[in-house]
Amino acid sequence: MQILLVLLAVATCEAFATPVRPGFGKITRFSSTSAKSSTTSTDTTTNTNYEIISDDESFKRPLLDARSYRHIKIGSNDLEVLLVSHPETDIESASTHVKCGHFMDPVSRPGLAHFHEHMLFLGTEKYPGEDDYEAYLAENGGMSNAYTDMEDTNYYFSLNTKNPDGLKNALDRLSRFFIDPLFTPGAVERELLAVDSEFYNSVNDDNWRSFQLMKHTSNQKHPFSKFGCGNYKTLTNGGDKNLGEASKNGVGSNPRDALKKFWEEQYHAGNVRLVVVGKNSLDELSEMVTETFSEVRPAPKNFEPYSGTPGEKVFPEGTSLGLIREVRPVKDRRSIKISFDIPSCKTEGSRESKPHRILSHLIGYEGPGSFHDVMVGEGFVRGVSAGIGIDGSDFSLFTISISLTEKGSASTDTVIESFFQWLALIKSTPLELFEEYHEEQQSLANMFFKFSENGDPTSFASSSAEVLFKYPASELLTGPSLLKEFNPALFSTYLSRFDPSNSIVTISDPSLDPELPSDKYNVDKLVTAAGQKWDVEPWYRAPYRQALLSAEAKAKLADPPKMDGRFKLPAKNPFIPDSFSIVKADGTRAEPEELVTKTPPINPNESRAENPPKQRNIHPNVRLFYKNMAKTYPTPKAVSYVHLTSPETYSSPRTMTLMRIFERVLREDLNTYSYDASLAGLNYNVACHPTGFRIVVSGWSEKLDELLETVVGRIKTLIDDMINHDDTPTPLSRSYETQAEGLRIETKNFGLDPPYEIANYNSRYLLEDRVWHVDEYEEVMKDGVGINECGKVAKECFMGKLNVNSLYMGNVDEAGAEKMINIVEKDFKLSQNQLESDEFPQFYSLQMPTKSEAAELFASDESEVAFPMVVQEMAKSTDESNSAIEYNLQAGSEADLGFDGVAILELICHMAYTSAYNQLRTKEQLGYIVSAYLRKTQGGGMGLGVTVQSQEKTPPELQERIEKWLSLFRQELEEMDEDRVKAEGAAVVAQLTEKDMKLSHSVGRAWGEISTLETHPDKALCWDRLERIADAIRKEPDLKKKIVEKWDEWFCGDSRGMVAWIWEGGEEGKQEFEKRKGAAGILSSREEVFETKQKFAKYDNDGLVVN
Repeated sequence: MQILLVLLAVATCEAFATPVRPGFGKITRFSSTSAKSSTTSTDTTTNTNYEIISDDESFKRPLLDARSYRHIKIGSNDLEVLLVSHPETDIESASTHVKCGHFMDPVSRPGLAHFHEHMLFLGTEKYPGEDDYEAYLAENGGMSNAYTDMEDTNYYFSLNTKNPDGLKNALDRLSRFFIDPLFTPGAVERELLAVDSEFYNSVNDDNWRSFQLMKHTSNQKHPFSKFGCGNYKTLTNGGDKNLGEASKNGVGSNPRDALKKFWEEQYHAGNVRLVVVGKNSLDELSEMVTETFSEVRPAPKNFEPYSGTPGEKVFPEGTSLGLIREVRPVKDRRSIKISFDIPSCKTEGSRESKPHRILSHLIGYEGPGSFHDVMVGEGFVRGVSAGIGIDGSDFSLFTISISLTEKGSASTDTVIESFFQWLALIKSTPLELFEEYHEEQQSLANMFFKFSENGDPTSFASSSAEVLFKYPASELLTGPSLLKEFNPALFSTYLSRFDPSNSIVTISDPSLDPELPSDKYNVDKLVTAAGQKWDVEPWYRAPYRQALLSAEAKAKLADPPKMDGRFKLPAKNPFIPDSFSIVKADGTRAEPEELVTKTPPINPNESRAENPPKQRNIHPNVRLFYKNMAKTYPTPKAVSYVHLTSPETYSSPRTMTLMRIFERVLREDLNTYSYDASLAGLNYNVACHPTGFRIVVSGWSEKLDELLETVVGRIKTLIDDMINHDDTPTPLSRSYETQAEGLRIETKNFGLDPPYEIANYNSRYLLEDRVWHVDEYEEVMKDGVGINECGKVAKECFMGKLNVNSLYMGNVDEAGAEKMINIVEKDFKLSQNQLESDEFPQFYSLQMPTKSEAAELFASDESEVAFPMVVQEMAKSTDESNSAIEYNLQAGSEADLGFDGVAILELICHMAYTSAYNQLRTKEQLGYIVSAYLRKTQGGGMGLGVTVQSQEKTPPELQERIEKWLSLFRQELEEMDEDRVKAEGAAVVAQLTEKDMKLSHSVGRAWGEISTLETHPDKALCWDRLERIADAIRKEPDLKKKIVEKWDEWFCGDSRGMVAWIWEGGEEGKQEFEKRKGAAGILSSREEVFETKQKFAKYDNDGLVVN
C-alpha cells in the first residue's frame, strides 16, 4: 500500500506522461461498430438485474487482443463495472477505483484518505481477520496492493486460475471493503504506526520533498496544498506516539470515528468503478460481480464525483507563478525544473486531441538541433524530459526537467535563457506545422495501438478502473492511447500558457548553503532568489528560498533578444515503418490480419523443452539462437540480444569503471543517431555487465538490422575516436567529462539510498566472492580516468578474446538471424579471438560459517561470537532516522539443491512472506518495509532472506524479533493444515508455470536460460527449468513433511547465515555502532569484510564446496 507520488519529470520518449508510483494489472479489429443498445439481463443466481451499457462488439481494440469486453451497471446500486473475459489467462485480477484521494482529507486530519486505504485491508464483518484478505490471495498465488493519489484511491489484486472459485471468493473479500469494514480500535492504533513509518521512510527522498514543496507553496485554499501522506501526529490531531494511544493520553484523539465518517461519505457506488479480468465468460463474470457487489450502497441523491474546486486557482498569478525557487537537495543532484500552469488535461477536448503530447514531443525532443542536443554538446546538461508532471481535475503542471552537470549548475542563466530561446522557436511555428506534427503523432499512436499486446492483467485492471471515470467504457482502450483531430484553438490556448509569468522555475543545487548570508552568492544572476530569506517546508524539511522573477528576467525570457542559430525543429521522422508483413515458420509471408484468430492457435508455453529456439554455432565461440514466433505472436516485431563475454570488463574496479563510462558516452552518442528511431518504436539498449557487454535491439523487424548496424558501427567508431583523441576540447571530450562526472556523483549518492537497500548491498558483498565495492569505484574516480584509457579498455572488451551468444526472436527467419550476427561479426572480428575455457569470468557464492565455524574463525568461544555473522554500517546521512536489517539464512547452492530442493525452498519462501508480513509488519509494527523472500546470489547461492526497516527499533532489536518470528514460523509450518499446504503448493506451481502474455516475456525467458552460458559455456541448457521445479512440487507425496524436514535441515541447528545491520545516522546510532566494533563475529569496515571472506569456502560450478 502506498500513497501516490507524482514526479515532476517525465521521459520525453513517452507518448504521454503518467504519474510514477514508488515502491512502495475478433478477426476484424481496429475498427469500431456502433454501440449495442442497452439491454437488461437477469442474474439467474441471485435474480439481481444488471444493465449492459456496452457489449463486446462496441470496443475498438488492438489487432492481437483476443479478450472479450462488457460494460455493465449493477441494478441495485448503479455501480459501473468493466468485465474482461480472457479464457487463455493464467492470472485473474480486479481493481476498484474510488474518485476520492487526499484532496478530501478533513483539515484536522491530514493523510486520512491514505490511512483509510490502509485500514480497509485489516478486516471486515464478513472476513474479520486482519490477514484474511492477504492470506486468501497468497494461498491462491496472488497479491494485492493499493495507492492513494490526490483525487483517487485504487485497490487491486491478482490470483492464479487453479481454483475455479478463486476469483469469486476474492471479489467477495474485496467487495466488503465497500460494505462492512471494521476499523477495529486495535488495528487503528497499530496501523497509525505503519503510516508514520511510511512517512519517515520518505523524509529524505528528494522526489517527495519536491512534490510537497510544490504543494506547500501553492494556494492554501485549494486541496492540492494538503499533506497527503499523513503521520501519527496529523492523523491523531496532535497525538504523540511516544505517549501511547492518543485517545487515552489526553493529547490528540483517536481517528476511528473520522475513518467511519470518511467511508460513509466517499465509499459508495457512485464514487467507485470496478474492473474484473477472468477466465469465465462475460455472462458468468456479470453474475459474479452482481452477486458480490450488489450490497454496496448506491450514491446519495444528486451525487457528482469530484471535478475541481471552483473559485480557487492552485497557483495564483503574482504569488505562486512567475517564481524562481532555489532548493538544497539531500543527494548530490543538480537540476532546473520549469513548470507551467496549463489547463487540465482531463477536460473534454484535451482528452481527445491531447495537445500536451505534441508540446511534450517538441519541447523534449532530443534529436540533432534540439535544446537537449545543444546543451549536452556544450557540457551543461545531462538530460532533458518534458511532459505532464501533475494532472488534476482543474489544473495541470507541464514540467521540463533539466539534469545539470557541475558546469551547468554554475551557468544556470545560460541554460534557462537557452531553454526560453528554444521555446520561442517553438511558439513562432505556424499552426499548420503543428497540425503536421499532430498528424505524425496520431499516425504513430495508431500504429502502436494496432500492434500492442495484452499485458499484465493486474496493471490493466488497475489502470482501466481509473480510466472508467474519464472515458466511456467502449473507448477504454483507445481513449488514453489515440489522438483525435487537431484542435487549433485548444492548442493555441495551451501554447499561450508557456510564458515566464506563468512559470515556476526551481533550481536544485547541493552547493546552496542556507547557513551563509543569502546575499553572498548568485546575486549577479538574472534568474535568482538571492537576498531572500531561507525557509523550510514543514513536513519533509526541504530548505528553500524563492522570489518573483524580476521584470528584466520576465522580459528577456518572454522575448529573447537573440536566438541560438543551432536550434532547429524536428523534421519528419524517417524511421516510421511502412511494411508490417509477418514471416511465417515456412518462410512465406502474410499480413498480420491473416494470422489473427479470436483464440490463440497455440499455448505460448507449450512444449518449451521440445520447441526451444534453434541453435547454430556460427564459430566455435559464436552461438546463434533464433525462433520464429508468428503462430504465437503475429506481430511485425522482433527482439535481438547479443552478449559479448569478456574477462576484461570486470577484471578490476578500474576497468569496470571505464566500461561504465563508455556505456554512458555510447548511449548519449547513439541518441543523436537514433532518437527518431526510438520515437518510431525502434529501441536499443547497451549495457556493461560483469560478464561483458550486452546489446539489445527491439521493435519493427523491417528496420531492426539497420538499428543494430548503427549501434555496432558507433561502438567501433567511438573506440577509435577515444583512443586517438588529443587534448583539444571536442564534443566527444565534453561528453566523456559529463558522463564521468555523472557516474562519480551517482556512486557518491549511493550511500544516501534507503538503509534497507544499503543492507542488501552489504549482504551481497559478503555473500559473493568477486564483488568490487562501491568505495573502490569512488577511489578509482578520484584518481582520474582518461578518455584514451577508456578507449583502450573498450577495445580490449569488444575486440579482444570473446565468446558470443545471441538470440533473435519474433518476426524472424534463419536468414534474418544470420544477417544480424554477421553485422556484429563484421566489426568485431568475433571468430579471430576465441576465449579459452579457463578464461571465462567466474563468480562464486560463498558458504557462510556455522556457529562453531564462526567461533573458530574469530578465535572466540561460541557463546561470545555473534551469530549469524554481522556486517554493520552507519547510515551516511545524519538526518537518516531509520535503521535496517537484512537477515540471510543459506540453504545451499542451486546445483546442490537440485530441482527438488529449489522447489521446496521456493514454497517455503512463498509462505514465509505472508507470515513475516503479518507478524512483523501488521502485528508488531516494526516498520513499513517488511519482506521475506528467496535470496539468490551470483554463483548459485540460495536461501531465505528477511528485510525490515524501522524508525523505532535498532538493528539488534530487529534481529531479535526476526529470530522469534523464525521460531513462530517453524511452529506454524508444523501445525499447518494439509489442505493449506497443498493450496500454497498449487499457488507456487501456478506462478512458475504462468503463461507468457507478450513477445517480450517469451524472449526474456529464453534469454534467461541462454545467459547462463556467459560463465559456463559448456552447460546444457534447460528450457523447461521452471516447469521441472513445478513438477517437483506436484510430485512430492508428503509436501508438509518435506517442508518441515528441509526447514530443519537448512535453517535450524547448525545453520549458515549472515546479517547486515544499518544504524540510523544520529548520535545514538553512532554510539551503538562504535560500541560493537571489534566484537567477535561483527565486521565494521570494508577491509574487515574483505579479509574475512577470503577464508570462506565457495560453491563451484557443480555446487560442491571447495576451499
